[in-house]
Amino acid sequence: MHIHQEVNERFPVRNTKEQKQEFRDYLLEKAQEMGYSACVEATDKKGNTQNVVVGDAEHAQVIFTAHYDTPRRAIMPNLMMPRSPLASVGYALLLVVPLLFVALGARYLAVTYLHLPESVGMLIYLLLYFGIFYFLMLGGPVNPHNANDNTSGCAALLKLMQDMRPEDRDKAAFIFFDNEEKGMVGSSGFAKKHPDIKKDTLIINMDCVANGNQMLLIAKKKAMEDEKYGLLLETMPKHDTIEARFFPSSGSMMNSDHSRFDKGIGVCACKKTPVVGFSCGLIHTPKDTVADVGNLDYLALWMKAFVNQLKD
Repeated sequence: MHIHQEVNERFPVRNTKEQKQEFRDYLLEKAQEMGYSACVEATDKKGNTQNVVVGDAEHAQVIFTAHYDTPRRAIMPNLMMPRSPLASVGYALLLVVPLLFVALGARYLAVTYLHLPESVGMLIYLLLYFGIFYFLMLGGPVNPHNANDNTSGCAALLKLMQDMRPEDRDKAAFIFFDNEEKGMVGSSGFAKKHPDIKKDTLIINMDCVANGNQMLLIAKKKAMEDEKYGLLLETMPKHDTIEARFFPSSGSMMNSDHSRFDKGIGVCACKKTPVVGFSCGLIHTPKDTVADVGNLDYLALWMKAFVNQLKD
């Protein structure tokens, strides 16, 4: 059984505290079985956000990351178009503009027909707009299927952990971030607690990497200036159907955990069409059931070779 199938069958939803705790226990058990040290690190005193850190992150040359929380179901599919920022903004406006009209209409009715003070009308507008927006994005029903977002990223890390040569393991660490879906809370908290890692360590983040044969790597400027970035390009394996593509973060839009680190690289799998270009769809919906494990094997093979070539 492939590691993705195991995770997807045992932990299809990781949203409640209990579901997350069960998955963290699984990660710790898997890490121990593979011979890694691992711990749970909370980002706040209340423990509302808990990351799983595998290996020695402080001394690793590269850290591979993925968020393990799963999203709420969105009223509209979360269509990512990493190389089409304007189209991404336009797609988002399809949700925002109707909400704006509803909220403005409620304010108008309150002030004009109910003769409420303008301040009350504005309060109604703000509460209605942000309340509905929050419910649609974060407070809706739990999404039942999350094969790509982000079971694929978690499985990619586990596959790499499994395949990496024992003599190379000190070069790399792995972090499974919590609460990415709530605004990258886990990665933001980790970056704040570990400023040296935020500033100096190469971060390769896997998010939605299993649905599409166009493997996009979107790198921040300082990541591209790191000498290890060239090695990442050199070790890229050839594949009959998967095509890896490298892009700078400028001119791209991939809102994921790598963005919280100065040397962050985001990895996502896309399909390419003439109309929208590169896109990743069906996430945050019950149709997120497609995962090509060949993508995960490809990434594990690539990153294993990359880490092997890093100098001790």
